[in-house]
Amino acid sequence: MQLMVPGIAKGIINSIGHSMDVGLIVAVILLFVFSTIIGAFSGSILGFFGEDVVYKLRTTLWDKILTLPVGYFDQTKSGEITSRLVNDSTQVKELLANSVPKTATSILQLVGALVLMLIMDWRMTIIMFIAVPLVLICLLPIVRQSHKVARARQDALADLNGKAGEMLGEVRLVKSSTAENLERTAGDKRMYRLYRIGLKEAIYDSIAGPVMGMVMMAMVLGILGYGAIRVREGAIDIGTLFSFLMYLVQMISPFAVLGQFMSDVAKASGSTTRIQALLQTHEEDRLTGTDLDIGDQTLQMNHVSFSYDQYHPILSDVSFTAEPNSVIAFAGPSGGGKSTIFSLIERFYEPNEGSITIGNTNITDIQLADWRQQIGLVGQDAAIMSGTIRYNLTYGLPGHFSDEQLWHVLEMAYATQFVQKMPRGLDTEVGERGVKVSGANDWRLPGPSCVIQKS
Repeated sequence: MQLMVPGIAKGIINSIGHSMDVGLIVAVILLFVFSTIIGAFSGSILGFFGEDVVYKLRTTLWDKILTLPVGYFDQTKSGEITSRLVNDSTQVKELLANSVPKTATSILQLVGALVLMLIMDWRMTIIMFIAVPLVLICLLPIVRQSHKVARARQDALADLNGKAGEMLGEVRLVKSSTAENLERTAGDKRMYRLYRIGLKEAIYDSIAGPVMGMVMMAMVLGILGYGAIRVREGAIDIGTLFSFLMYLVQMISPFAVLGQFMSDVAKASGSTTRIQALLQTHEEDRLTGTDLDIGDQTLQMNHVSFSYDQYHPILSDVSFTAEPNSVIAFAGPSGGGKSTIFSLIERFYEPNEGSITIGNTNITDIQLADWRQQIGLVGQDAAIMSGTIRYNLTYGLPGHFSDEQLWHVLEMAYATQFVQKMPRGLDTEVGERGVKVSGANDWRLPGPSCVIQKS
């Protein structure tokens, strides 16, 4: 629609000094108004598209994160994973919802303007477009460096997120250890690294757009001088020259958008690389296997060996038998592999050698979701989710549980009195990681949850 304006302006300019075409002027005004309305509508559509893209991408990443094995989380900081979910997805949204549509529109404008300019005067058009490929070639080194900087920025941002999550998660340890200065230094180091990368990014961003704009201004001046010669020779009229210059002015913005698009692609490439790496990570198979009722079955660990890496063995040829309704204790020094045994039983990891059986069935042949649903695990560090006491007692369990059932299991765990003293009883908010529950009582909540799971 904007490509129609210079052609109409040509007629208006050529009619100056003669009778003015009022209808033509009204048409120009209506064209501008209609173009504004269309621009606002298309902007809204693009906004909706962008939100839809980031919503679906984040949903996919969230679902993927929930299916990743425990080993992945042991090796990757939670802040880095959060960065993939929030920062990287936002970067992709900006590319798809803003840069790509703007670039597509710019290309259409450039092609349309080129065709109309060739029709008006092919000589001036060819002179103008000779410089464009040369400029793009000159911008390639800038694009390559922008890509490297973008990847470094995403890495630094993920590292900062990881450190921030670690510090905030253990803020009580930081305070009690008077480690504020240590954490301040660690945070400043990461933020300074991000700041330095940001400076490089700002330099490359500031080059691409202005270079394209400078080339366009040079072309405007060159075409203006050559056009003046063509008008003096009588080859074209003043209206055609004015229309030609209007097309050139219209093309300044598209060329600048193309330059910025190259920079945006370089930025998003770092994000997409990390998102793809996350999506391609091997995930747990929760559905393959048989359903098996493990009640009243004997659990056996048979000559199991395990190590988190090849250089540091944790378990070596471990065997034991756990009969139904029996109590077994594992005693040993810290780091001796006691928690690892339960991680293997929960199938957070697989043994390097040996097997674990329930009855006559290897636990790897049982559907993972069904297996874990039948196991209650209370760790040495009480795991509490933000929410209410009721929410934590029934966390992850299917079905509805009455207050009577919840109070019953609390009584079995000797937790009735402390819950009754809470402001809202079962509906009391425990805070993030159970910070609103005293340390002497927070370990009581996972136990009743396991009792409900078994009932």
